Parts: sequence; C-alpha cells; structure tokens
Amino acid sequence: MVRSLLLTPFAIAVVSAATLNERQSTCACGYKDSTGAVWRESIVSDFTAGAESVLSQNYYKFTWSEDHDNAPYGIQYTANNVYAYNDGLGIRTSAFSGSGRVQTGGIGTLREDILYGTFRTRATVPSLQDESYDPKG
Repeated sequence: MVRSLLLTPFAIAVVSAATLNERQSTCACGYKDSTGAVWRESIVSDFTAGAESVLSQNYYKFTWSEDHDNAPYGIQYTANNVYAYNDGLGIRTSAFSGSGRVQTGGIGTLREDILYGTFRTRATVPSLQDESYDPKG
C-alpha cells in the first residue's frame, strides 16, 4: 500500500509528460499518426486572401475525365468549376445534363515532394439562392 502511494506521484508525472508530448506532436507544426511517426511538413492556404493568387501559386485545376466500372456516370473535371467566390475558393459540381459526364471541379498541389498526408479544411456551403451562380458572368 505504501509502495503504491509512493509510486503515484511518479506515475502522474509520467502520464503528464506523455500527455504534453502528445499535445506538442499534434500542434500546427506537426502531426503524429497512428504508428507514432511525426510529420512536420504542411501546406497552409488561405483562399480568403485572394483565391486566384493562392490557387496559381500552389495548385492546379483538374482538367481530365474519369470513368469507373461501378459508377453509372463518368466525371469530367472542368477548370471553370474552380473559381474565386465570396472571398474564398469555389469548387462546384454542375447539374447533370442527362447525358455525358458529370461536370465537376477539383484542385491538386503543384508540389511533388508530398507522398502521404491528411487533408483538413474549413468550408462553407453556399445558400440555396447561390446555387445558380455562374462564374463566367
């Protein structure tokens, strides 16, 4: 009993240090994955500070098509479906015309040194009245 009471402060100190270490490894300067590896590289993009400028510096717009055996419709990535919108970046999927591929937008990073990672975003879905917005004018 006395031995376990004497070890309690030591155990609390170890747990506190481990918790601190865990918090430090999940800060904005790094990410600790399930294997214990800490990743310290990141791309942070604020599209509210000039979406087209940020987009052209770090990303490219998808412009290819995809067909999948288990999907009834193919996808056509269209550069026009990626655009500056309400002080941010808009990426949309156009209403399906009833034939052909579904028209959508997408972006990818210009960096070639990123092989694995996670994606985090903060996004806002436009209200229903904005659904008919046409970036071409």
